[in-house]
Amino acid sequence: MYQEYLIIGISFVGIAIILGLIGIFSGRKKTKPLETEKLPSRPTPSLQETQTIYMEPTVPVAETVAIDPDQTQTIVQTQAQSELGGSKTASGRKAYQALQAGAVVNERYRVERVLGEGAQGSVYVCTNIELGNMWAMKHFQGGLNEKDILVKLNHISLPKIADVFTDGDDRYIVESFVEGFPLHKFAEARKSELNEDLAISFMIQLSEALQYIHKQSIIHMDIKPQNIIITEDYKAILIDFGIASLKDGEKAKTYEIRGYTPSFASPEQKAFSSDIDERTDIYSLGATIAYIFKENTISKEFAAILNRCMAENKAARFSDVKILRDALLQLQKQKIDALHRRKRNRLLRRLAIPLVLVGVSSLGYYGYLQYREQNSELILPQTEFILSEQKEMPISIRQRYADGEERILPDKWIKWQSENSEIAVLENGIILAKNAGSTVLVGSYYNKTLEIPITVESGVLGVDISLKYSKTAKTEIYAGTGERDSQDGKLKAAAFFEPRSIAEWEDACYVVDGDLREIKNDQVSTIDLEFLKPEVIKADKNGLYLSVRPWQEGEAMLLGIFRLNPAKEELEEVFTLPIALKEISDFILTDKGIYFLLTDYVEEKTDLCFYDNQADEITVLLEQEDEIKGITQTQDGQIYLAQAKNSVIYRFAQGNLEYFAGAKYEKDFVDGPLPKLYMPMALTTNGNDLYVWDYHMLRKIILEDGKITDTVSLSGQADQEDDEVILTGSAYEVSYQHSTKTGISYVDGKVYICQPNSSYIRVVEE
Repeated sequence: MYQEYLIIGISFVGIAIILGLIGIFSGRKKTKPLETEKLPSRPTPSLQETQTIYMEPTVPVAETVAIDPDQTQTIVQTQAQSELGGSKTASGRKAYQALQAGAVVNERYRVERVLGEGAQGSVYVCTNIELGNMWAMKHFQGGLNEKDILVKLNHISLPKIADVFTDGDDRYIVESFVEGFPLHKFAEARKSELNEDLAISFMIQLSEALQYIHKQSIIHMDIKPQNIIITEDYKAILIDFGIASLKDGEKAKTYEIRGYTPSFASPEQKAFSSDIDERTDIYSLGATIAYIFKENTISKEFAAILNRCMAENKAARFSDVKILRDALLQLQKQKIDALHRRKRNRLLRRLAIPLVLVGVSSLGYYGYLQYREQNSELILPQTEFILSEQKEMPISIRQRYADGEERILPDKWIKWQSENSEIAVLENGIILAKNAGSTVLVGSYYNKTLEIPITVESGVLGVDISLKYSKTAKTEIYAGTGERDSQDGKLKAAAFFEPRSIAEWEDACYVVDGDLREIKNDQVSTIDLEFLKPEVIKADKNGLYLSVRPWQEGEAMLLGIFRLNPAKEELEEVFTLPIALKEISDFILTDKGIYFLLTDYVEEKTDLCFYDNQADEITVLLEQEDEIKGITQTQDGQIYLAQAKNSVIYRFAQGNLEYFAGAKYEKDFVDGPLPKLYMPMALTTNGNDLYVWDYHMLRKIILEDGKITDTVSLSGQADQEDDEVILTGSAYEVSYQHSTKTGISYVDGKVYICQPNSSYIRVVEE
């Protein structure tokens, strides 16, 4: 009742406000246009002026190479001239030879193509032969301090070094491969997209990267368009630390080589002054952005920032990059606010009269919506977020109204703050982890407050860790004492030798641990299978099905699957195969027959086969695939296969493998709607969703109509030491040893985990 009066009152007040706005804007003068100016004229650099010039003593102590996308030649100058009067470019080493496509370096990296070439070095796209992922490899001769610089760094706007090695005079640096355009090429190719707002965004990103490297006591000293890569999603990446320098007090060694790029170098660089600090990079950053905008008109405010960056007197520049970044952020905010005001004012002027006509109804409806929003409930994700440094994770908040309707709340409607923005922040629905530590993200929406704890870890080099741990999942010990033995008796005292698989049939559980063990009425007993040694166990209404290890019968080696009815103590053969050096590593039961994985453990290849119950025949469906570790089937009939080597889960449909989850050869731990897998070893299902044993973690892939909607972690740690084992606790507290034979089974609402290298069987309850 009172809400209706409130809504009516708001409606009449709204009409009065609209009429007042009409009166104000109808007689208001036009807004003064934004003041603009051009930057001071600067000479347009020639091709040679955009190269890096290196200075070294009369007797060179090292050679360096500068490689840019234009493939320009490096200029090397010494204090003594050659007999011909030019610069010396030789050091007495063997002539530099570029690598050809297909060449294998260090028995690990295969060259795919050339990215850039110089007189004494090249950059290639290469493939890690073992993992299959792509890297950039720099190949050069002589000394270069870039590896000493990059090995200290880990930032989203910087390349990450992965490997450094030498071969005689040849030096190699392997670092992350960044796809995109150098800044000057981006500006040429996308003139229509290049504007002041985008330039400010690039400059903010680069200032954050510089702020990070300056904290590491590193000065880049060669910022220029060729050394800034713009990716397809408009991220600015700072590359090429070939002439970067460690500040005093942080030097691990002394570098004699000095260098600069004339068009973008600060006055102190050109004068070869020893007084080099962060303001040198600030000058070059300003000169780089000014060069890109040499033909454009920009705002007075932005021009003032660039001119201050490029002040000849170092004392007149920004004193550090943080102050520059704050100035850019303030300008960005002013521009956004001004744009919003202009749009709002223009809209109000044009729509004043229509607004009067719809004012009562729209404001009345708005009042209803406000009331509805204030009385809604926000549902936080029931997960704990664990990310490695410089990684991202999408997040969504669900909203439930009083009438039961639910929806995902738009990201921009929630205002987020971080208790420590140096550790993690949340922007545009994305959590960005920065540095190791813990923080809480606090969001506000109407009268509601949201809190999301975030843990950021140092992580593992080359492995992306972005996990959402279930807050409710708990891991307990189901069976086992810690002793690897086969001992029957009370469940709490019984010992298991190497538990591999578990299944439930009627009122008992059955465990394969080299023998077949029955757990019934809190008692453990061993079922005698004579000479047969079971490997994997499954169950349906007809009894237990066991794949067994190969055994010798006469001169033949046999393997197969048997069916056991424990109530009748009857063991019968389903099928056998005369095959040596292979095993049935996993199988699933269907109404029409059995799908099974026939694995050659010498060649590490797998055949997917089907045994037809009616015809009593075996058909090979897929032949000689890379070793497939696990198979399962959801209640909609879809069959899923886990391929550990390739880090992928496939769906088997119409005789072919279809990609389903993971990224081929990218060994990562990433949850969410686009999961990445490290090494999927085993699969099971509750009928709808998939449970994956991923190296030494239990993860759950949530499906809706056969599509992934989310992925969460239920048990285990991605970055644990392999010998570290914590048996029980919450999802993130537990840890496991890695085992290639780990088996998982979904039984009566719980997931059971069996590991042959452990005497324990653990159970995870969500």
